[in-house]
Amino acid sequence: MKKYLGLDIGGTKIEIILLIETIDKTAHKVVSNFYKIQDRKRIDTNRDKGYDFVLNNILNLCLDICSTNNLKIGDIEAIGLGLPGSINPDTLIMVNGNSLVFKDKNVKNDLQNLLKTKVPIFIENDANLFALSETIWGAGRDHCKVNKTESNNLLGIGIILGTGCGGGFVNKGKIYNGRRGGGLEIGHTTLVEQGTPCYCGRVGCAEQYLSGSGITNEYLKNFKMKLSAQEIFNNYKDSDQKSTQVINQYKSNLINFLSNLNNIFDPDFIVLGGGVSNQDIIYKGLTLEVRKRSFITNSNIEIYKNKLGDSSGVLGAAILPLL
Repeated sequence: MKKYLGLDIGGTKIEIILLIETIDKTAHKVVSNFYKIQDRKRIDTNRDKGYDFVLNNILNLCLDICSTNNLKIGDIEAIGLGLPGSINPDTLIMVNGNSLVFKDKNVKNDLQNLLKTKVPIFIENDANLFALSETIWGAGRDHCKVNKTESNNLLGIGIILGTGCGGGFVNKGKIYNGRRGGGLEIGHTTLVEQGTPCYCGRVGCAEQYLSGSGITNEYLKNFKMKLSAQEIFNNYKDSDQKSTQVINQYKSNLINFLSNLNNIFDPDFIVLGGGVSNQDIIYKGLTLEVRKRSFITNSNIEIYKNKLGDSSGVLGAAILPLL
């Protein structure tokens, strides 16, 4: 049976899974019954320590998960890898992103050299892989059951609300990349005019308001105290006035943001991932408010919390070579 490795390289953590084919396929499509996750591991990214350090961590993760499962790298059919930035579809090099340690680096060649093998390595934007896994195996499957449709007809958008804010678009089973890899870089669309400066050189980018760090920075700006996003959400649940102000503004920004995406792409659904997506409070009234702002009358857009976990992009990485 064929074996695949999937790696999700995030701003704060690196996760790897070993995906194993369970039965012979008789159709050229990915179906969850054909595969199972055999093993998974997670470590901190430590991107502040530089590219070579992170790349060696990736190497050791690959070797470790193989060793744990009595495999060699040569037993792996292919490796799928998600990076937190825009990937040039021709060169597979990250051209921009919130983890600049990977920018302009040839991760594919460098990792193959370290592994001392020519195992095929596929590289894609992490948000695209999140959208892929959720459309095929997660929110998309549930959506199909309710609406009696097929996953290969779905238009699904995946949004990561984590260290940064990224987006991916799956159109009828295919990832939309854009001409130069910048498709669905919605974290760098303007959400607030004359707003907070962004590392990309613009101001008021969605990432500065919808990411976990954006919540922290908004609280710091208003109240001169630094709290984590999780602490702010916890305080909101305890009816803290300051946290309530920040979270209410967050929800307003999120509604406007998702409404714009709905009117631009008219998808079947939008699914949210990343650490912030685990906060149930952000979903209260969310679908209804986005529908009310839809240009299409009686829009049936659905907004889902991820079904495969906030890091399901690692599963998308593993199935990337199967497309």
